[in-house]
Amino acid sequence: LYQHDAACRVIAKLIKERDDAVAAMNDPARRAAVAPAAAPAGAAGGAMDVEPTGITDQIKDRITEVSQTLSKGRKKRPISPNLATEDAIKG
Repeated sequence: LYQHDAACRVIAKLIKERDDAVAAMNDPARRAAVAPAAAPAGAAGGAMDVEPTGITDQIKDRITEVSQTLSKGRKKRPISPNLATEDAIKG
């Protein structure tokens, strides 16, 4: 019940933000305040210098290393005696 309520609040917040953004783009006075700064003089439609985005190989290696470390730790944890048995679940 709480999860459903939280999901509804998140959806309502996203819809409100979307509607506010659409209203800002449709209102010329607000569009000037929201729109990004215009290109500087002399940059008449040229190619933009954009840095590549994404995950570098160094970051991928670090993520893999941490994942393997955490997985090893989880495998060594004892199983809780409070968990339901396989027979109880099937039964």
